Amino acid sequence: MKARCLLLLVALTSIATMARAQAPRENVVRWIDRPWEYRYLLYSEEAFAWPLSRKRFAETLAADPKKAGEFGEPIAVHYDPTLTLSFADERPRHYLHVLRLDIDPNRTIVQPNLKGDHLRPRLNWLGSIVLTPADDKPAYVAWFGFFFMGATGADDTRYSPTICSRIHGDSDPTDFGGRYKPNDRPGSSGYFGCREWAAQLYDPERPYIDVTSYETEEDDERPKVKGKYPLKPVTYIRPFVGFSRFDSPPKPVIGNHKGTWYCITDCPAGDTPGPIADMRAWASRSGWVIPKKPKNVREFMDKPVKPGAFQE
Repeated sequence: MKARCLLLLVALTSIATMARAQAPRENVVRWIDRPWEYRYLLYSEEAFAWPLSRKRFAETLAADPKKAGEFGEPIAVHYDPTLTLSFADERPRHYLHVLRLDIDPNRTIVQPNLKGDHLRPRLNWLGSIVLTPADDKPAYVAWFGFFFMGATGADDTRYSPTICSRIHGDSDPTDFGGRYKPNDRPGSSGYFGCREWAAQLYDPERPYIDVTSYETEEDDERPKVKGKYPLKPVTYIRPFVGFSRFDSPPKPVIGNHKGTWYCITDCPAGDTPGPIADMRAWASRSGWVIPKKPKNVREFMDKPVKPGAFQE
């Protein structure tokens, strides 16, 4: 309840100051005209980061309105989460906020933002997916993610095209790190990202999208071996972005966090999003098998490019 009140307070503060923001840069609202094929966009973030994003944006507005929002305003400034998952960990309980934005065939988001505007998703010349209140000279845009169609060393049609988020480890190019950089550990970003999402969505044999990050961590309850604790498997639902297309069959979005399965959206048989009490029964009811850890959790990393090799 306290977290919700804080979120509302920061939202009201942000709305009060949003009108002072400078309009976005010209190249941010220069559109690439292509058919819009996505029926929903999905954004998730740690609960503490949602009000923090609003607070920082309000501070930026107060300090320099000309720079605030020039490349797009945070999604959290414009929408409240539509779902909050409550995770029980060894540490104090924490929460993941999830926002689902449904889009009609006319390219309009069904849910109004906190200003009452029904935004329209557009692809701009920078390769970003932004949400805009108007196609011509909008007063603001909200930045959602970037449109990825492949790159040098990352041109696998199993996951391309997709929509990614630079703040969740999906960075392109990967020179600055991220989960897809060869020989680089993703750390708190986890092993599940935009490429894994798209590969599962596009796979006609896969009935659901499993957003679990299958990881390992030190097991300090077992004795050390050569000065190090042995590793144990662990699962997390890390922040991620997702989408579905108008021509894609609905797929439940599920994930496992510390041993508990959750359904996040498009749950079958009208199930309410939240914890799944019996995963085996849940899957068998629809004739599905229980999700398993991928053989290679880093299957879609960028492939190293040899020096002097041709690059597009």
